[in-house]
Parts: sequence; C-alpha cells; structure tokens
Amino acid sequence: MTFRRSECTLEGDDGREVTVHSPKVKEPLPLIIHHLPVAITFAFLGSGDILVIDPTHHEEAVMRGRMTATINASGDVSAVQKAGGEGVMQSVIMQCMHVASLKAADIISKIKNAVEAYHTERALKKVKWYSSSDAIEVDELDIKLKEHRNRYVFKEIRASISGENVKSRICGPSNWDPYSKGIAPDFLRRLQASPGS
Repeated sequence: MTFRRSECTLEGDDGREVTVHSPKVKEPLPLIIHHLPVAITFAFLGSGDILVIDPTHHEEAVMRGRMTATINASGDVSAVQKAGGEGVMQSVIMQCMHVASLKAADIISKIKNAVEAYHTERALKKVKWYSSSDAIEVDELDIKLKEHRNRYVFKEIRASISGENVKSRICGPSNWDPYSKGIAPDFLRRLQASPGS
C-alpha cells in the first residue's frame, strides 16, 4: 500500500517508445488496490475440537489438520483451503469463517492505520516549516510592496487619461526596482532593519 511506481508515458510515432519519468519530474503513482484479502490459518488439534489461529511452527508439528480462509474487510471470502489432515464438520468451518472475518477486519484496520501514519510522516518531511512571525513579516512586506506598485499603476492610468507623458515619471510596474527613487527612503530603512527581511 505504500509502494509507488514511476510514471511512464508512451511516445513515438507508433507508440512503442516508453519513457519512465524520474520521481523528481513526475510524482510516482500508487497501486490501485480494491481489496485487502487477509489469510487466516486455523490448526485443528486433539480430535479436531481444539482450534488455534495462525499456528506457530511447534503447533503445526502436532496439528491433525489445517484450514486457511482468505477474507477481506467486508467479509467477502476470497479463498478457502483445507489441505489434507482429518475431516472437519461444517459447523466448525462456519465458526472458523466467522472468526476469520473478525480477525481480518482487525488486521486490515491495523494495516490501514500504519499506512496512514507512514503517509503522514512522509508528508511532514516534505513540508518546510516557518515560524509564525516570519510568515507575518513576509505577508506585511508583500502587502506593502503591492500597495506601492498599485499606486504607480494608478498614477500611470491617470496620466494616460489626462494626456501626460508617462515615460517622464520615475519608475513604473515594468521596471519596478525596490532601490529606485520610487520608494520612500524611510520605508526602505524599515525593511532593512526588520529581522528576517
């Protein structure tokens, strides 16, 4: 569920030229998973009346038979295998299927939680954190610079309507420079004095 494959595109005249894109160029794609089937194995011990879920190596050595049920979170049965060993009654098989569906739902929820935690951790590694004071200073600076630019745009529009020569004015949006005469010197001093500018 955490696997990502590289994105590929078919190119060329006949569409037979395959280009595998680097993760830096295109984000890798996840696999499409519709169901998560989980296999639960039951070992029958004694005369078949003792059930052990997912037996260990030692339990498998003394079991009289085994059955594996593969079920997804919705309770849909994908596969049932009863290979060799002693026969099992239908009521025991139905009991095993009920237990397997409960165990599968529990295991799948744990898998999904682990995958979600992995994706959250991975996303947090990509985020570059800034302090709130830096964000405020940048926002204030950006707003002030936009206001300053808008004043000159407005002056140019007013000058063009009144027929004045716009090129004779100092500065404009096409050649805007923060160190030109177009910005008040006290505003520049405050920008240079503020931390993080």
